[in-house]
Amino acid sequence: KPLHPWRVRIGVDFGGNGSKHAFVATAILPGWSGVVGLASQRIDPVAQDADFLADRLLEFCMAVFARWGEIQFIFCDSGEQTLINHIRTRLRACPLSWLADRVQNSAKIQIIDRIRLTSILMGGGRFWYMPEAATLRNALAAALWSQKHPGVDERLDDGTTDIDTLDAFEYTIERDYRRLTAR
Repeated sequence: KPLHPWRVRIGVDFGGNGSKHAFVATAILPGWSGVVGLASQRIDPVAQDADFLADRLLEFCMAVFARWGEIQFIFCDSGEQTLINHIRTRLRACPLSWLADRVQNSAKIQIIDRIRLTSILMGGGRFWYMPEAATLRNALAAALWSQKHPGVDERLDDGTTDIDTLDAFEYTIERDYRRLTAR
């Protein structure tokens, strides 16, 4: 039976020194009953420019829209306003021009709260992923706690794990923390 997501969102984390750009499409199911990772992709930023990034994101959005028929929002890492503005400009000139006004900054709630939200969803049997979300699956499987500050719950961020994809995923669900945990 095909999945008919209620709200499809795309999260974008921008890469840089040793990290990659990451795109994740997530469906928020009716009544905030769960989430589904629909698709994910990582892009190496080395020797690439803002046009390259925007082109890859447009391709990703077009594939998501073609498959799922909806994109409610694109939530981007709020630390990169120049790239976000460039993406909006490029979206205005493409077949998905209506998306330009749906590009928003990520909420950037505390990382530990984003991790807890994902854990609550997984532990409650309310998180799934599609085969097209392989980089999300791999990032979740490889996520580790840092031992840098004993006694502090902190995600390992030393370049050995894919936190870019985790961030992009979390941007798609963090605004609904209360709704998703109220069940």
